Amino acid sequence: MKNKKTLLLCSYGLDPAQITLETMNELKTCDAVFSGALEGGREELIRPYCRKLVITDGGRWESAAEKMFEAFKNFDKIAYLVYGNPFFLNPPALRLARKAKSLGIEFRVLAGISSFDAIVNQLGLGNFSAGGLRLINLGDGRRQERKLDAKLDTFFFSLWILGGKHKAFLKEIRAAYGPRHPAFLIDHPRCARTTVGALENALAAARLTTTLYLPAGKP
Repeated sequence: MKNKKTLLLCSYGLDPAQITLETMNELKTCDAVFSGALEGGREELIRPYCRKLVITDGGRWESAAEKMFEAFKNFDKIAYLVYGNPFFLNPPALRLARKAKSLGIEFRVLAGISSFDAIVNQLGLGNFSAGGLRLINLGDGRRQERKLDAKLDTFFFSLWILGGKHKAFLKEIRAAYGPRHPAFLIDHPRCARTTVGALENALAAARLTTTLYLPAGKP
């Protein structure tokens, strides 16, 4: 009888100090842990929980997936450790799940603290506007289908993907909100308050972890 194979998708949150007890205990039972999100000294903080830690190229999910599924020839339980909430704005996670299913490998996901959780706490967002809350992924390629609505509290994720096109995006939000409208740029744990009209330089320097929050305008 073949041993049961399991692929675990999990996270350390936004910082290794935020790793949950559930994730920590699961990592200890894995034959190998793969991760491409352990730069800046995070590797040594996670290593004590791993029997075998394999560092992958953070920008190459395909390469990491290939190595993980190949490793199942020798291992029964493997974890892939990521940053933030494992499935939040993370299309490759779905591809991993489908691949595992096609190979008869059990796929499990453990909850992790996301950038959205941190932002809500940083800004004290106990309530949202009467119009509601909107989350926009600028990396979904659907800009032409999208119309901004200043009556909604809005979070913009994946700012980094704008690259040299941030001026077109800036023009779009200026038209919807006005240049004096308050804007919050969050890169956990840093949060800077500014205005829509003063965003240009900040948008050009946006990183993978940068989020923009625009509160709803006055009705």
